[in-house]
Amino acid sequence: MPLILDSQTKYKIALKSDKKKPAEFRPCFVFQYLTTRSWRKVSELSDSFERSSNGITAIDTVFEILRIGLVGWENMKRADGTEIEYAPDKLEDILIPREATELMTAVVAQQPSFEDKKKLDLPSDSNTEEPAKAAKESQNAQTSQPQQNL
Repeated sequence: MPLILDSQTKYKIALKSDKKKPAEFRPCFVFQYLTTRSWRKVSELSDSFERSSNGITAIDTVFEILRIGLVGWENMKRADGTEIEYAPDKLEDILIPREATELMTAVVAQQPSFEDKKKLDLPSDSNTEEPAKAAKESQNAQTSQPQQNL
């Protein structure tokens, strides 16, 4: 199944400043993997970010990139402890530019967390050993037969 079609293949990114917090309390941003079409847009925006000559344009581009794959967040709380409900338009109210840029860099690299990487690296449900074994036996049978001179 293509990765983008699997609703379970999301990845989380925590800011470096939050990495030492216990996982159950760590604020993190939840992203979906991008399609090729979305990657084209991200690539175009990344180029625009690199060429931008003023700070406002650059930071607007950062937030535009983040919104392409952002699908949620977890453990986002106000100073009084109340949960901040997910809404992509609130992103600029909870991140400073340095944090947004850090997050954008991780998104562009699409670096899943260690836990997410383990899920992606799980062995396949299908039995891939038998076809490889049959192919090897077939190859061995062909090489063990005497060759005829033409």
